[in-house]
Amino acid sequence: MIGKIDKFFLKKETKKKEKQPRQKRKKSYHFKPEGVTLGSITPIKRLPEFKLRKTTGRGVKELKLKDGDQTYDLLKKLYPQDLAQEYFIVFFLSKSGEIIGYSKHSIGTTNSTSVDVKLITAQALKSLSEGVIVSHNHPSEVARPSEADRKITAKLRQALDLFNIVLVDHLIYTDRHGYYSFFEQGEKSLTQPAIEIKTC
Repeated sequence: MIGKIDKFFLKKETKKKEKQPRQKRKKSYHFKPEGVTLGSITPIKRLPEFKLRKTTGRGVKELKLKDGDQTYDLLKKLYPQDLAQEYFIVFFLSKSGEIIGYSKHSIGTTNSTSVDVKLITAQALKSLSEGVIVSHNHPSEVARPSEADRKITAKLRQALDLFNIVLVDHLIYTDRHGYYSFFEQGEKSLTQPAIEIKTC
């Protein structure tokens, strides 16, 4: 009897071992970005590299923007004639006010255009700019800022302030009625101090 009992327990233990579940594989995320395989990294040359492209221009080398009139004269060469849509243009400046470069930031509709504050700030940082001047046109030929113009100016100025980059001016451009300079008019959205962020 003892032998049979011993044998029974032996078989039972063997069966337990056979029935032990296999260890589950650790789940991986299903998200697989292009060019990247989970668990291993593909050659680095397959990963995208972000670059700020610089195109050599004419007529702006070593040009300094000193006031609204000079900026307006330069904008005449950059804005198309008979504007039916709003454009947004950005100048990037050195500490002495010399133009490092410019960007045709966006083209919009007959009465609005998009402004990406994050992108403008990134371009200013990448180009090591000390100052920025922005401009957009009014196809209506009304050289006065809207409330939306003031809000985006304040938002952009506060973003640049975080990196000690000065938003020098915002010009509203028209073909026949000149321009409106936020700087010359003392607009609060351009000149008021940035909001202080208090930390505990």
